[in-house]
Amino acid sequence: MRAVLSVLLTHPNQVVSVDRFVDELWPDGGPAAARGQVHDYVSRLRRAFRSAPTEAPARRLVTRKPGYLLEVGEEELDRHRYERLLADARSARESNDLQTSLKCYREADRLWRGGPFSDVPPISSVVAAQTALAELRLISREEGYETALDLGVEEGLVTELSRLVEAYPLRERLVAQLMRALYRTGRTADALGLARRTRRRLAEEIGADPGPELRHRELAILRGEPDPPPPAARGRAGAAALAQLPADVPVFIGRRAELEQLRADPNGGPRGSHGPSITVIDGMPGVGKTALAVHAAHSLAPMYPDGQLFLDLHGHTEGLEPLEPGEALGSLLRRLGVSEPQMPPTVDERAALYRGLLTGRRMLIVLDNALASGQVAPLLPGAGGSMVIVTSRSRSTGFHHGRSLTLGAMPRDEAAELMRLSVPEDRIDDRTREHIAEAVDLCGALPLALVICASRLGAHSTWSFEYLVDSLRGWRRELMGADAPECPVMASVELSFQRLAPEERRLYRFLGIGSEPGVDAYEAAVLIGVEPDRARYLLDRLFEAHLLDEPAEGRYAFHELLRLHALRAAERDLSEAERRSAADRLREHRRRSRPVAAPPRR
Repeated sequence: MRAVLSVLLTHPNQVVSVDRFVDELWPDGGPAAARGQVHDYVSRLRRAFRSAPTEAPARRLVTRKPGYLLEVGEEELDRHRYERLLADARSARESNDLQTSLKCYREADRLWRGGPFSDVPPISSVVAAQTALAELRLISREEGYETALDLGVEEGLVTELSRLVEAYPLRERLVAQLMRALYRTGRTADALGLARRTRRRLAEEIGADPGPELRHRELAILRGEPDPPPPAARGRAGAAALAQLPADVPVFIGRRAELEQLRADPNGGPRGSHGPSITVIDGMPGVGKTALAVHAAHSLAPMYPDGQLFLDLHGHTEGLEPLEPGEALGSLLRRLGVSEPQMPPTVDERAALYRGLLTGRRMLIVLDNALASGQVAPLLPGAGGSMVIVTSRSRSTGFHHGRSLTLGAMPRDEAAELMRLSVPEDRIDDRTREHIAEAVDLCGALPLALVICASRLGAHSTWSFEYLVDSLRGWRRELMGADAPECPVMASVELSFQRLAPEERRLYRFLGIGSEPGVDAYEAAVLIGVEPDRARYLLDRLFEAHLLDEPAEGRYAFHELLRLHALRAAERDLSEAERRSAADRLREHRRRSRPVAAPPRR
């Protein structure tokens, strides 16, 4: 019962499905009666709430499909009060009201009474919440110490900071703050000795140099600069310099399982990993990879207070070549404050500086539209604490120490909801449901295609959904064709097609002629006149590029919109005689390969 309550408390005012409870309580597979046990635990919780003091809300635990929701008021959870005090402290600091800021930081820290969920089994929601809260407290204490040091408050700081640095010896901000406190109390030699020990430990344990904050603090002490700095040097300068995520998508529907995976371990890599958390989102053009990455990044941003970076690697951008690693590193380093005179000339030197600047920081980095792993590898942080989300059309962009999320077309009901919410409300009525369902089918349930159609409907005030669907039926191939530059979906597919090797493009064209209801390596070999092993390799290359699906082992098929593109490519690039000959060869091969029916028994 305590575990069920903990899951609800980690998702206050949100519906938690029964399936989620089962997965949390029995991660290795629950008993046959697991769902019934969840209902029993919830009933017992309700009885406990009913016996609570009269001021407790009457309807605390609400049944709401597909599970339960725990209603919590704004001031009922310590976490909510804690976050409000932190917001007040940061606001006061930005306004240079350091006294009020320090008061709020200290009031927030007094809310802590031991570790959160300390008497609850280590289920995944609880572990994630414990990690997030512990990190949030550490960040807030650093901010509070910085404010106290700026105010000139010294009492007890050396003792408190020494204790924390002993627990987190590689957390450079804490080390720099302890150096400030030591220097302020006349212990210059101790401050410089701490800097030397930390530099040696960083080199020995993670192969990195100190970051800019620690280097600046050591240099300031060596120069005998006054501390605290003058008021003009404090305040909000640079506070938002690294909040670089693009705007969140206006309408985001579904992808719940993928979002849960992205949020499940936002503070580190896989179990046993000491590196950064890396997730690669791959999928075909138009399936919503960037939308998912940006939406998830916005929800994860509070966990990464040292900043969020977003970089489009132009792996598949019309008119642009993919960014080389040196270019990409240069862009990231400039955002991290490295000037052109300080910019290293080689890729390896830039990568080393980049990793050094990220050491000790908690940053969220979104690398969008990657072409291949070689483009991404130099852009990864060297140590844990940061999170990287990569989007790519290639399945081979993954890393052995990272996670991979492959996106397919949306479920039909979620796709219909996306389209419904993407058009003005006054264009929706009871008669549009069937038309929306047909539009979803005609768009192959691809989010980008659906949003394009919704945009067209919104731009034409006289159009009805029925008219839109009639138009899609009649000119879908023209709209989605490779030579239709106004359609981002097919323009994007065409770019992926052009990046294929010549032999891969050749097979892709011929598959447009004979891919239904799918092909195996032998049928592909017949289409283009190669050995089956070679055809199998080429099919796998198209599969890795998300231009083919593999619905059954060894059998490959197109998504409907990609099949239209492949057919258009075949009609554009192959002669009628070539197309007819290939179709005849495939038809004859399938006729000869068809199993012979056994004669009826007499």
